[in-house]
Amino acid sequence: MVIDQCPHRITGALAFPGVTIYPAQFETAGEERFLGLLPLCSEVSEVAAQPEKIVYKLDGAERHYTPDVRLRLTTTAAPYIIYVEEKNLAYLVRPDNLKKYLAIAQTLLSQGHQLHFITNDQLKVVWCDNAHLLFRYLGRQVPLEFEMRVTEALPQAREIGVLLTELGANEMLADLYALISQNKLCIDWDQPLNRRALVSLPDQPFARMSYERIRTSGRFADLLAEMAMGRRPSDQRLRAAACARRWPLSGPSPLGFVGALTPAQLGHFKRAMSAAFANAAGCAAAEDCDANRDKPETEGGN
Repeated sequence: MVIDQCPHRITGALAFPGVTIYPAQFETAGEERFLGLLPLCSEVSEVAAQPEKIVYKLDGAERHYTPDVRLRLTTTAAPYIIYVEEKNLAYLVRPDNLKKYLAIAQTLLSQGHQLHFITNDQLKVVWCDNAHLLFRYLGRQVPLEFEMRVTEALPQAREIGVLLTELGANEMLADLYALISQNKLCIDWDQPLNRRALVSLPDQPFARMSYERIRTSGRFADLLAEMAMGRRPSDQRLRAAACARRWPLSGPSPLGFVGALTPAQLGHFKRAMSAAFANAAGCAAAEDCDANRDKPETEGGN
């Protein structure tokens, strides 16, 4: 039997102390990756997932929309709030969906707010992998003496492994990752994070990760910016290219479930589930082998 639609919504939730006002639920793998980046963004001070219902009109009918995320951003000016919808790019620019989301964006603009669009084109794999590694250290308390020694040893970018060796602190890798996760140190986010990665003080030369960097990255950033202003994309070739992209849709994570997990608990759960799936696959393969072995041979060959 083939089931092509799950009758229940599969969700998970992530909690980041000091950032999420309540556990941030996600319904797709794309939302999970996006949420995992947000606590590492220097200007994000608050994250609320599926925060409220917004009333808008489409084709003369009143409709309701629940945004994926509401962010409070703190910059040099006063803090401000934006709403974010995370979607697969090809799905987002389909004619029916484009019409819907432009209507929502126009409604929010009329209320003094903005709706931004984040897609798989912006969520770089290496960024998400680095974030997945770092967010488990967000709440770690780093000894002040170690932080001061690292700061003094970084007049310029250094390899993490070399830096720790020179400080005689090879066992302090977790503390150094914690300083990165707390934006006290910076990395080249376009490179994998490991002992060979370069680390620096903020802006010497590497910058902190930011929501603005995520939003303005990728080939289709200008197209998405037009949509945020409630306008149809003016570059039809770019829109056609977006429609033609064949990324897999961001379906629910097979490891998702209802509930709130700390990053460490989520990691333990994923490892346990992966082991269970591997064991189940092994058992299924063994059963297939047994069935084939016990199958009587037929005469006449092929």
